[in-house]
Amino acid sequence: MYAREVAGRTLTFGVSGMLFKDGLVMYDRQTDTLWTQVDGRAVRGRLTGQQLQIVPAIHATWKEWRALYPESRVLRKRGESRSTYDDYNRNPRQLGIMGRRNIDNRLPGKERILGIRVGSAAMAFPVEAVRDARMAQAAVGGVPVLLVAPGENLPVLAYERRVRSRDLNFVPGISSEAQAYRLGNRSALEWILDQHKEKTPKDPTIRERFNTYRFADHKEKVIDLLMRVTRVSVETVKIVEAINARLELVSRLKRVKEERGIDFLDPAREEWMLQYLSRANRGPLSAEGLSEIYHELLDLTKREVARGEG
Repeated sequence: MYAREVAGRTLTFGVSGMLFKDGLVMYDRQTDTLWTQVDGRAVRGRLTGQQLQIVPAIHATWKEWRALYPESRVLRKRGESRSTYDDYNRNPRQLGIMGRRNIDNRLPGKERILGIRVGSAAMAFPVEAVRDARMAQAAVGGVPVLLVAPGENLPVLAYERRVRSRDLNFVPGISSEAQAYRLGNRSALEWILDQHKEKTPKDPTIRERFNTYRFADHKEKVIDLLMRVTRVSVETVKIVEAINARLELVSRLKRVKEERGIDFLDPAREEWMLQYLSRANRGPLSAEGLSEIYHELLDLTKREVARGEG
């Protein structure tokens, strides 16, 4: 998307019918200058050398856009609602209107990308790869950038991650569940960050000779550690939640069995369940370890149900 003002003059545009690098070529009605859609440059005419100013925009599906701005007004298109390029877009082997060969095999010719350009530097980010990773960080032309895929029905967005002359590094996937996993009176994540932050020793000799630690030198390792602890934290919280849910179900099952005169304990079914879990176990948990956890869980469940009735 481009602004239409050039050198203090507002231009109106039409379609020339020509192509440049398989992209639309426009003309302005004021000077008949030809402009390429690819990068907004004037390629022929009185304004050759001028370039249209890029306006920040979001490339999204209608579903994605409505999730962000449900009250949006829509420009009604005359004629068919389908694009004349639908067949072309669906054919991965057809490149370019006149036919081209993909000379760069790092990506398929029709891979959707989000391109970022800073001065003469440019970088392409495959949209699906960013969606899979949820976020991506890089530097383009010396500018630190952050790409985020906030959700399935939301577009991929790009930001500069420099705030007040400070480059920020973001860690994906830290949820409220991870914060709930605590070591003493603080979360495991807070503990890791505290242990790795830069500290100024009080002793002047130590401060002068040995205070060489810089967080920036170790940030990648710390981020990797945070991601691992985050996963452990979330999975641990899920285990506790699953045990609580199991206790509630077993308590209800015990009441139902007692109302119908059925014994609460069923050793045969307990053994069958252990065999089932053993077949489903893919490791690295050993069969002996699984058996220990299973029987401990059974004993814990029986004790907790008895406590709940006491």
